[in-house]
Amino acid sequence: KPPCAAGNAAAVNCSGIVESLRLVEHESWCSGWLELAISTGAWRRVPGEVSLIRNFSEVCRELGCGELDKSDVVAGPVYLQYINTNERAIMDSVVKTIMKMTTVMTRPSEELPSYLFTDSVEIDVLRYWLTTAPAGIPHGVEIF
Repeated sequence: KPPCAAGNAAAVNCSGIVESLRLVEHESWCSGWLELAISTGAWRRVPGEVSLIRNFSEVCRELGCGELDKSDVVAGPVYLQYINTNERAIMDSVVKTIMKMTTVMTRPSEELPSYLFTDSVEIDVLRYWLTTAPAGIPHGVEIF
Protein backbone atom coordinates (compact mmCIF):
# COMPACT_ATOMS: atom_id res chain seq x y z
CA LYS A 1 0.00 0.00 0.00
CA PRO A 2 1.20 3.54 -0.58
CA PRO A 3 1.89 5.55 2.61
CA CYS A 4 -1.28 7.59 2.22
CA ALA A 5 -3.53 4.55 1.76
CA ALA A 6 -6.17 4.01 4.44
CA GLY A 7 -4.98 1.67 7.15
CA ASN A 8 -1.28 2.00 6.35
CA ALA A 9 -0.54 5.28 8.11
CA ALA A 10 -2.30 8.35 9.38
CA ALA A 11 -2.22 10.71 6.45
CA VAL A 12 -1.55 14.23 7.66
CA ASN A 13 -1.19 15.80 4.24
CA CYS A 14 -0.84 13.53 1.25
CA SER A 15 -0.75 16.17 -1.44
CA GLY A 16 2.63 17.15 -2.82
CA ILE A 17 5.27 15.93 -0.39
CA VAL A 18 4.15 12.74 1.28
CA GLU A 19 3.65 13.53 4.96
CA SER A 20 2.40 10.31 6.51
CA LEU A 21 3.09 9.12 10.01
CA ARG A 22 3.16 5.77 11.72
CA LEU A 23 4.11 4.31 15.07
CA VAL A 24 6.05 1.04 14.89
CA GLU A 25 7.46 -1.76 17.06
CA HIS A 26 4.98 -1.63 19.96
CA GLU A 27 1.91 -3.64 20.90
CA SER A 28 -0.56 -0.75 20.83
CA TRP A 29 -1.31 1.18 17.63
CA CYS A 30 -1.05 4.38 19.71
CA SER A 31 2.47 3.80 20.97
CA GLY A 32 5.80 3.18 19.30
CA TRP A 33 8.63 4.77 17.40
CA LEU A 34 7.44 7.69 15.28
CA GLU A 35 8.27 7.39 11.59
CA LEU A 36 7.58 9.69 8.65
CA ALA A 37 7.07 8.48 5.08
CA ILE A 38 9.55 10.12 2.73
CA SER A 39 8.18 8.37 -0.36
CA THR A 40 6.07 5.33 -1.16
CA GLY A 41 7.34 2.50 1.01
CA ALA A 42 10.28 4.46 2.46
CA TRP A 43 10.16 5.59 6.09
CA ARG A 44 12.59 7.36 8.40
CA ARG A 45 12.50 7.53 12.16
CA VAL A 46 12.02 11.00 13.63
CA PRO A 47 15.09 12.00 15.71
CA GLY A 48 14.29 11.72 19.41
CA GLU A 49 15.71 15.07 20.37
CA VAL A 50 13.00 16.85 18.37
CA SER A 51 10.49 15.87 21.07
CA LEU A 52 12.47 17.97 23.59
CA ILE A 53 11.72 21.17 21.68
CA ARG A 54 8.43 20.44 19.87
CA ASN A 55 4.95 19.58 21.15
CA PHE A 56 3.80 16.25 19.67
CA SER A 57 0.18 16.44 20.90
CA GLU A 58 -1.08 17.31 17.40
CA VAL A 59 0.76 14.30 15.98
CA CYS A 60 -1.05 12.05 18.45
CA ARG A 61 -4.39 13.57 17.48
CA GLU A 62 -3.60 13.11 13.77
CA LEU A 63 -2.84 9.46 14.47
CA GLY A 64 -6.27 9.14 16.10
CA CYS A 65 -4.78 8.55 19.54
CA GLY A 66 -6.12 11.58 21.42
CA GLU A 67 -3.74 13.54 23.59
CA LEU A 68 -0.08 12.67 24.05
CA ASP A 69 0.38 10.62 27.21
CA LYS A 70 4.17 10.82 27.21
CA SER A 71 7.14 10.60 24.88
CA ASP A 72 10.67 9.41 25.34
CA VAL A 73 13.90 10.45 23.68
CA VAL A 74 16.28 7.70 22.66
CA ALA A 75 19.38 9.26 21.15
CA GLY A 76 21.11 7.50 18.30
CA PRO A 77 24.89 7.05 18.15
CA VAL A 78 25.41 9.30 15.09
CA TYR A 79 24.82 13.05 14.81
CA LEU A 80 23.10 14.13 11.58
CA GLN A 81 26.10 16.27 10.68
CA TYR A 82 28.18 13.09 10.25
CA ILE A 83 25.91 11.03 7.97
CA ASN A 84 26.35 10.91 4.20
CA THR A 85 25.05 13.79 2.10
CA ASN A 86 22.08 11.95 0.58
CA GLU A 87 20.81 10.61 3.90
CA ARG A 88 21.41 14.01 5.53
CA ALA A 89 19.14 15.65 2.92
CA ILE A 90 16.44 13.07 3.67
CA MET A 91 16.73 13.56 7.42
CA ASP A 92 16.70 17.36 6.96
CA SER A 93 13.39 16.94 5.15
CA VAL A 94 12.04 14.70 7.94
CA VAL A 95 12.96 17.25 10.60
CA LYS A 96 11.56 20.20 8.64
CA THR A 97 8.29 18.33 8.00
CA ILE A 98 7.89 17.32 11.65
CA MET A 99 8.57 20.91 12.71
CA LYS A 100 5.74 22.07 10.42
CA MET A 101 3.43 19.48 11.98
CA THR A 102 4.22 20.42 15.58
CA THR A 103 4.37 23.54 17.68
CA VAL A 104 7.21 24.96 19.73
CA MET A 105 7.25 23.55 23.24
CA THR A 106 7.58 25.95 26.12
CA ARG A 107 11.13 25.83 27.33
CA PRO A 108 11.14 23.20 30.10
CA SER A 109 14.51 24.05 31.65
CA GLU A 110 17.65 26.07 31.28
CA GLU A 111 19.55 22.95 30.14
CA LEU A 112 18.74 23.56 26.48
CA PRO A 113 19.59 26.79 24.65
CA SER A 114 16.66 29.14 24.03
CA TYR A 115 17.36 29.39 20.27
CA LEU A 116 16.11 25.79 19.87
CA PHE A 117 12.64 26.85 21.00
CA THR A 118 11.69 28.86 17.92
CA ASP A 119 10.11 28.10 14.57
CA SER A 120 13.03 29.83 12.88
CA VAL A 121 15.82 27.55 14.18
CA GLU A 122 17.96 26.55 11.18
CA ILE A 123 18.43 22.94 10.15
CA ASP A 124 22.20 23.58 9.98
CA VAL A 125 22.12 24.24 13.73
CA LEU A 126 19.95 21.23 14.48
CA ARG A 127 22.29 18.82 12.66
CA TYR A 128 24.84 19.31 15.43
CA TRP A 129 22.29 18.26 18.04
CA LEU A 130 20.00 15.66 16.41
CA THR A 131 20.97 12.01 16.17
CA THR A 132 20.09 8.94 14.13
CA ALA A 133 21.09 5.29 13.93
CA PRO A 134 21.15 2.41 11.49
CA ALA A 135 18.10 0.14 11.35
CA GLY A 136 17.92 -2.26 14.25
CA ILE A 137 19.33 0.16 16.82
CA PRO A 138 16.63 1.71 19.05
CA HIS A 139 16.54 5.48 18.55
CA GLY A 140 14.12 8.30 17.91
CA VAL A 141 10.88 9.69 19.33
CA GLU A 142 9.02 7.03 21.25
CA ILE A 143 5.38 7.94 21.86
CA PHE A 144 3.02 6.40 24.41
